[in-house]
Amino acid sequence: MNQREQHRMHHQPVDWRRGLCRVAAALPLALLLALLPDSSRVLAGPGAVGARRVASSQDGTLTIRDGERVRVTLEIGDVRVRTQAGGSVQYRLRVEVPAANPPGGAAPRFQLNARTEPEGAVLVGRTVKGRSPDHYWVTLELDVPRNTPLEVSTQGGNIDVGDIDARLLCETAGGKIRVGRVGAPARLQTAGGDVVVQDVNGDLNASTGGGNILAGAVSGNATLHSDGGHIRVASVAGEARVDTGGGNIFLERAGARLITSTGGGRIIVGEAAGELSAKTVGGGVRVWRLAGPATINTGAGSIFLAGVTSPVRASTAAGGITAVFDAAAASAPPAPTTPAQRPKVPRGPRPDGTLGELQCNGGDLVVFVPKGLALNLDAAIEGGDYGIVVDPAFALILKTNEMVRGKLFRAEGVMGGGGPLLRLRATAGNILLRPTNLPGAMALQALPPLPAIAQVQPVLPVQPYRPSQNMDIVFADLERSVFDMQRQIESRQQQLEAYTSAQELQAQRTAQRYAEDQRWQQRKVQVWTFSAGDDANIEYDGSSQQLAQVDGLREKVASLLTDRVILSASQLRPLLVHRVDPQYPEKAKAAGIEGAVRLRVAISREGSIEDVQALSGEPLLAESAIAAVRQWRYRPTVLNGRQVPVLTVLTITFHRP
Repeated sequence: MNQREQHRMHHQPVDWRRGLCRVAAALPLALLLALLPDSSRVLAGPGAVGARRVASSQDGTLTIRDGERVRVTLEIGDVRVRTQAGGSVQYRLRVEVPAANPPGGAAPRFQLNARTEPEGAVLVGRTVKGRSPDHYWVTLELDVPRNTPLEVSTQGGNIDVGDIDARLLCETAGGKIRVGRVGAPARLQTAGGDVVVQDVNGDLNASTGGGNILAGAVSGNATLHSDGGHIRVASVAGEARVDTGGGNIFLERAGARLITSTGGGRIIVGEAAGELSAKTVGGGVRVWRLAGPATINTGAGSIFLAGVTSPVRASTAAGGITAVFDAAAASAPPAPTTPAQRPKVPRGPRPDGTLGELQCNGGDLVVFVPKGLALNLDAAIEGGDYGIVVDPAFALILKTNEMVRGKLFRAEGVMGGGGPLLRLRATAGNILLRPTNLPGAMALQALPPLPAIAQVQPVLPVQPYRPSQNMDIVFADLERSVFDMQRQIESRQQQLEAYTSAQELQAQRTAQRYAEDQRWQQRKVQVWTFSAGDDANIEYDGSSQQLAQVDGLREKVASLLTDRVILSASQLRPLLVHRVDPQYPEKAKAAGIEGAVRLRVAISREGSIEDVQALSGEPLLAESAIAAVRQWRYRPTVLNGRQVPVLTVLTITFHRP
């Protein structure tokens, strides 16, 4: 034996051990595959690829009386139902296997039990215990009269139903549901596929575990739910409840109360004729025509409301708000004075004197109202260098314009003699109030005349089933009509979103431009200087920020003088008719003393100075500033036709040479 053979024999036992290890490692996997249940086979449907052949079929006819029910229950498989004017119930069960399976191999064991009962026809299909091929498909095709109530349930397949005039119930554990026009109430439920239905003459209840919902015109109430898909509906004449876990919601027209919410998408409504309740966690809300009272909340999206004619409450945690009140809001009656006079509204905002309550965070709040509208304004902003801008075209009489605390600025006023309350709140954003009927204001573009959502063409009645025919042509027509409806609804949604987004962008830009202009104008009048000789100068600052020095003072003064108001010195400057500038004290110059002196100034009804107190500053400089300001004179401040006393804060800064 040579050396090479000795070497090979020496290592041969090691190779055997490696082989045994590989077999031992593969054995558990082989046992696991062998123990897999029959339910792991790929069943029912268009998801599998490849040619098929019919392994078995079962045909039959059931005779029912006019108006009796047809109930179908399948353990697995697709159901396709076409309708005709009348006649009996005809069915055909088809079980298919891959064409590559040998003809003599194991055949699927699926049985259909079809019978008549006192209430109508019943068809129940289930698998029979025994060996079956790994892949097979089950399809049940039915011909039923159009006026027959229909109930279809399958645990793992799609459901297609043509036009039907009677009540419809469809339920599947994971497939799609596609239905033509329904002439009675319908309930459609799937655990995970899409739901598509054309016009429904009655109530509609549709739900899906994660797919989309598409519906045409619903003449009754609608309850639509998806765990995460989009929901699009042409119109609902009755009450609508629409919610999704994360998709968008679009409704062309809501004829009555609408309750809608989404966990992460947007809400777009063409017209809300009734009460509206809308809530989003992360998307915005767009409503083109808002005729009923509304409550709207978003977690992180902006809000756009147009054509508003009823009380509205809207808030967003991160975004801006644009609201356009229609001229019809101007004709709203003033708030009733007694509870007996107030109309009873079962739900939503009470139209008893509140025109709107709008609150936003991190964006601008832009409100357009008719110029002749009578209202009470309560506006406040907090945080940053932002402002409240009221268009000069409004005959707005300010009752309060003050810095309440820190950076919270508030303005109260009356327009047109007073009316419903308009409460506006913005954090880290501007507030802009503009008239809708003024040249240069944002003008809403009229929607072009778009064709209404076209009604889906009905599926023509078909002849009773014959073996030489199939349903592919019938349901191809249904698929085309459904696609046409979807295209029209999506086109309408895109147009509405484009219009509202353009209007919202224009409004927000207008707010920012006006706020910048106001800050520039205020800066020119709030701070002014004059020379005190020897290159020294004295600077006045009458900005609204100085009002923070009287925090808590207004309540004390109001207890004695209930009509005293607080205004910034810059707002009072146009009324200043006589001013005496302070002298820079020589002792202060010699000692190199300079700095700011803040004064609280009380002005009488006639415009004379009632009291001046130093809030801060060097005593030498404060004494000179107080002596000068005591000699100032103002024209009377008139609010609501009366002369009122005023309290303000003025900062005078002495700059040494």
